[in-house]
Amino acid sequence: MSFSGANIDTSNGKLKNTSSGGSNIEIELVNGATPINLSNNTNAPSVPLNSGSGSTTLKARYYASTTPVTAGAVSTSVDFTLTYQ
Repeated sequence: MSFSGANIDTSNGKLKNTSSGGSNIEIELVNGATPINLSNNTNAPSVPLNSGSGSTTLKARYYASTTPVTAGAVSTSVDFTLTYQ
């Protein structure tokens, strides 16, 4: 699995907030408890296949890029690619 898109902060691999609401906040994707660096795909999951199917679970959490964080809406998006080998 790999990630791409304009909302990836290349300095830390988190997702930029594209909303005009909250400030100094980003979104961090995690694989289990391990943060994924979306900029270089470090810790991105590998999805094993069993009888032709596979699954993975990712979670998203808020990440304070700097302080203070201000309240408001948070929105972002990212593209992902699965490569079958």
